[in-house]
This record gives sequence, structure tokens and C-alpha cells, in this order.
Amino acid sequence: MLRFDYWFLLPLLLLPFWQLSRHQRDAIKQAPAIAVSTLQIFPKTPPSLKVRFIWIPNVLRLVAYVLAIIAFARPQYGLVQETIVGEGIEIVMALDISSSMQALDLSPNRLESAKREIIRFIDLRDYDRIGVVLFANEAYQYVPPTLDYTVLKKLVDHIKLAREYGFDDHTAIGMGLSAAANMLRESTAPSRIIILLTDGSNNAGSIAPNVAASAISTLGIKVYTVGIGQEGRIPFALDVEGNYIYRQSDLDEPTLIAIAEETGGNYYRVQDIETFNRVYNEISTLEKSEIERNMQTNWRDIGGGLVVVAIILLLLDLFFRYTIWFKIP
Repeated sequence: MLRFDYWFLLPLLLLPFWQLSRHQRDAIKQAPAIAVSTLQIFPKTPPSLKVRFIWIPNVLRLVAYVLAIIAFARPQYGLVQETIVGEGIEIVMALDISSSMQALDLSPNRLESAKREIIRFIDLRDYDRIGVVLFANEAYQYVPPTLDYTVLKKLVDHIKLAREYGFDDHTAIGMGLSAAANMLRESTAPSRIIILLTDGSNNAGSIAPNVAASAISTLGIKVYTVGIGQEGRIPFALDVEGNYIYRQSDLDEPTLIAIAEETGGNYYRVQDIETFNRVYNEISTLEKSEIERNMQTNWRDIGGGLVVVAIILLLLDLFFRYTIWFKIP
């Protein structure tokens, strides 16, 4: 950022051009000393280098004048510094990667839709540390809470179904909650939340969802639960003949509602992409970071160098005028 502290001096830059135009007008009005009808009587000799470059002293003086005026206007370069006061909240996304997440009721499937919306949610945050837990038969801490959103989004985009990692295919909701809570246990953030995304019921793991929710509540951590998928028979895949294979949805809404109520969070049912968008927008509205931005601009004078250059040009101008282009009155 550039500014001039004495900007009202800048119009003086027009003075040399005004003087030049005035000089040209006077030259036109001045009558020639000797009237000659033709120049053919004079021999044609090429101009010397001294004549060709006679304009150099004037240009040096003009540039020196321009630089001096700019320097006297006191140009300053400003560096904007931002000071952040306060802390962001800490968030862990607990994502179900069991085989039921390949269901086709959300386009292109439940897992890909969830990943896309998690990335969109990350883009809604600024100063919040976000981590990711994956769970199926067991739970795995996939990404610890971080502010490096670029890396985080790339890792989220590479999440796969449990079988592709070689994991057993079940749904351990209680284990997913416990792993997420362990990520947040030592956090000193003013607010800590877990966003649990699942499309099934708890059928694995050594920790029951209600037990995990009770322990999480004592830690002061909120859990927002998101039930993914439509009701009834859901298309899961295509058979060899290109026909859909259907399964019954087994989403356990009562358990997810109980988890949210126990921890002070909310429960959301997502059956389409539009609802996914509204859910994350609402969570972003409810869970705001207590951040204040203080902007300060530090100005630094940069006119000193211009003065030095102007002095050098003036010295060169004087040198040339009294040596190479010296005129005797």
C-alpha cells in the first residue's frame, strides 16, 4: 500500500511541462535572425554526437526535478498487520465408513456426498482447528485437529470405505464418539464440538453410544448428530445385470437424538444434498468463533532514496553542462 503524506505537492510535477510548452510558444513567435530562401548553399554535414545528444542535460534535470517533488511529497509504503484476539473452537468430524455408506440414495453415494459437504463445511470456518475420526467396526483417528485446511481437505477427499482399508464392516458409534472425545480431551479451546455422521445403528464396539455420550457430556463437549439417508428400502449397488440391489435402511434415530440431547447438541436428518447444506450452515451459525481482528498499518518512508538519485542526476547535469556541452555566453 502506497500513500503520499504531503500529496498536495504532487501538482508541482506539471510545472516543467507547462514551462516547456511556454518555451515552444515563445520560439515560434521569435523571428529568425537571418532570412534565407534556401539551404542548398550550405554543405550537408551529418550532426556530431555532441549535437545529437544535446538533450541529455535537460532530461537529467527534468528527471531530478520529478524525483525531488515526489520525495518532498513524502511517499510511504504501508505494511498491514493483522492481530487475532481470541481463540477459535475445536471440531472433530466423526464419519461412518461402513459399507452402508455406499448407498445410492444420495448422489453419487452417501460417503461421497458426506465428504463433499465436510469439505464445504471446512471452507465455512476460519480459525477453528478441525480433526477427523473414521469408524466402522472400530474407530480410527484419521486427522488430528489442525488449521491446515488445504491438507485437511485433501485427506478428507481420499477417505474410502472400511473394506478398502481392510477393516471389518460394522458400525461402532460409541467407539467413534470416544475416539473423537479423546482428540478433544486436552484441548483448551473455549468451545469443543463433535459432528457425528452415520447412516446405521450401533452393532459393534465395546462402548455403548449412551455411555460415550454421558462421558462426553461431563467433559463439556457438544455432539451434533447427523443421520444420513432416506427411509425404507434403499438402492445400494447394481448387480451384474444392471439392476439395483436394495436393502432396508437401519438408521437408529432415537439413539442419535438421545446423544445430541445428552450433550447439548442437535440432531439432523439428511435425506438430500440441500438438507446437508442447511445442516452445516446451521451448525456454523450456532458454533461461532470468538475472534476479533485488529488491523494496523505500519508506514515506512521511502523518499530518501529518491533524494539521493535526484542529487546524483543534478551533479551529472552540472558536469555535462560545464564540460561536454559548455556554452560561452
